[in-house]
Amino acid sequence: MNHWDQETHPIAIDSCCSVSITKNKEDFTGELQKCNVTIQGFNRSTKIKFKGTWKFRIEDQQGTVHSVMIPNTLYAPNAPYHLLSPQHWSQQSKDPKGTYCIIQHDKMILFWEGGKLSKQVTLDNDRNCGFIRTVPSYQKHEKVTMAMDFHTIKPKDRW
Repeated sequence: MNHWDQETHPIAIDSCCSVSITKNKEDFTGELQKCNVTIQGFNRSTKIKFKGTWKFRIEDQQGTVHSVMIPNTLYAPNAPYHLLSPQHWSQQSKDPKGTYCIIQHDKMILFWEGGKLSKQVTLDNDRNCGFIRTVPSYQKHEKVTMAMDFHTIKPKDRW
């Protein structure tokens, strides 16, 4: 796995999930709020104590990077995946009718910003689920660049 893959993470698009869930505290913007929610999974229930505004960056179908913010996202550090609930995103957005997901036999298509922006996601053959990857933030890129202490080649340098 290369460095940039470690700086991003997969998000499962789950239309059966009633609320979005992230497993990284660093993904939230602002303070987390206390809550007392129990989510029911396939075989067990989990108590959730915190929620907040989830912020992540994704590329649209044209390759342009956009920040997405979803208020009232649950913090579940033991979740197997970050889960994006399309209906939760729509319900929490400023444009609920313009934020939606179309599910077809082989893909999911996310739409936002009044349906002007989209992201087509092929279903994973093994899981029959759509996955997107977040895009690293500029701050993370800057930290990596500084940590690598790039050497600038000057004309007088010798190989």
